[in-house]
Amino acid sequence: MLFLVDGHRSPLSFFLGFSAQDGAGGLDILKAMEWNLCVLPPISASLLFLMPELGTLSTYTVLRSKNIRRWWLMRLAPVVVINYVFFLFALVLLSLVPGSYLLWTEWSVAIVLFPLHTTLLSILCAGGMILFASRAAIILYLLIECGLLVVGTAYPPVSLFLPPYWGMAKAMGNNFSSAVAVSLFLLVAVNLGILYWLSKHNPAANPQSK
Repeated sequence: MLFLVDGHRSPLSFFLGFSAQDGAGGLDILKAMEWNLCVLPPISASLLFLMPELGTLSTYTVLRSKNIRRWWLMRLAPVVVINYVFFLFALVLLSLVPGSYLLWTEWSVAIVLFPLHTTLLSILCAGGMILFASRAAIILYLLIECGLLVVGTAYPPVSLFLPPYWGMAKAMGNNFSSAVAVSLFLLVAVNLGILYWLSKHNPAANPQSK
C-alpha cells in the first residue's frame, strides 16, 4: 500500500474501493489486489485472534464464563476493535507519505462502510471455522473477496448485490444506506447463528479450531 501511494493519490482511495459499473466488464487485477491488500490484514488479525480462542483455550475460558453468550461477546468485541483500529491506523500511516492528501469529504462514508465490511467478513470466516475447520475460513474468504469480486467485474449490474462491493464507497454511491443496513442485518444474523451453534456444541468439550 505504501508503494502504491504517491503524490497523485489519496491513501483513502484504497478504502473507497472501485465501482464495477464504471468499467466495461473484465477483471482489473490491480484494483482487485489493492482491495485485497486493504481487507486481508484486519480479517487475518481477527482470525489469528479467534483461532486459539475457539481451539484449546476454549477448554479453560468457557468454564470461567457465566454462559456461552457472554463468552462469545467477549471475543466478538476484540474483533470489532481490531477492524476499526486497523482502518484508522492504516489511514494515519498512509497520510504521512510525502505528497499524499486526504479526501475529507469521503471520510465519513469510508469509516462506516469499510470497517463494517471487514468485521462482517471476519465473523463470516469465523463462522466457517466454527462449523468446519480453520481452512474453511480461508476458503470462505477466497470465495467472497476473490470469487464474487470477479463475478461483479465480469457482470457489473450484479455487483451491487455482492458482499465485496458493500464495503466500497465508490461502488455503492447512492446505495450507501442499503449497504449498511444489509451488512448490519447479516452481522447480527451470523452472530445469532454462531451463538445458537455454540450453545448446542459447547466449545469447551469440542474445540472448534482444527
